Amino acid sequence: MKPGTFQTLRSLAARHTGQQLEVGKSNLLESRLKGVAYRSGYNSIDDLALFLDAHAAVSNLDVDVATSLLDDSSRFVPEHGELQSLFEDSIKPGLSGSQKAFRIWCAGCGSGQEAYSLLMFIRNQLGGQTASRVKITATDISQKALERARAGVYGHFQVQIGLSTPNLLKYFTRIPPRNWEIAPDLRAAINFQAHNLLDDKDNIGTFDLVICRNVLDEMTSQHQSKARQSLHSRVTEGGMVYLSGR
Repeated sequence: MKPGTFQTLRSLAARHTGQQLEVGKSNLLESRLKGVAYRSGYNSIDDLALFLDAHAAVSNLDVDVATSLLDDSSRFVPEHGELQSLFEDSIKPGLSGSQKAFRIWCAGCGSGQEAYSLLMFIRNQLGGQTASRVKITATDISQKALERARAGVYGHFQVQIGLSTPNLLKYFTRIPPRNWEIAPDLRAAINFQAHNLLDDKDNIGTFDLVICRNVLDEMTSQHQSKARQSLHSRVTEGGMVYLSGR
């Protein structure tokens, strides 16, 4: 990757996603962008960057490139620890003494494992009628990640990380030879939608609990501040914002 190419990608990433690209990760960035370059008809990432330099204002490739640079990997979250704390500190109190819906926003959901982990935990803890009052919206800037999340199909190694055997057997169906598909009613229970944390004019709504894991630490300090403001502006009075990094 040429130095000029890296600078083009760094500027593009910061503008659209707030991501801070590191010089030492050029090889990783190249591996993430090869597919985008070839699908777009370019022989190399350098050629793609030259096009973007000249035509960024009229190209719809810039967002595709910027989101492809993100680490959109995600994993299932173990039941004990974070999920238990969120349930005891926010979800359980929010559901008691009221029949209103309890709205949760999982921001930067990646391919969906975190949102599904939360939903499985809630269903295991609560009766069906009470659990149905919890409404989960899960968002990500990457359309590819959202497609995987909506499909709810995970490989053998993905279900080995953070997912308990009882939950695997209870909520998944095996797709031979090595994939697993989450139950249709769980897929239908989560509203997956595209959203950019840096968008000042979003219409995402307000929530009783806002969760953002492993997203902000990849942003520049300026964009981290903007994203935090966006997240906090979406929490209801008395609600909770939970942020964590890798």
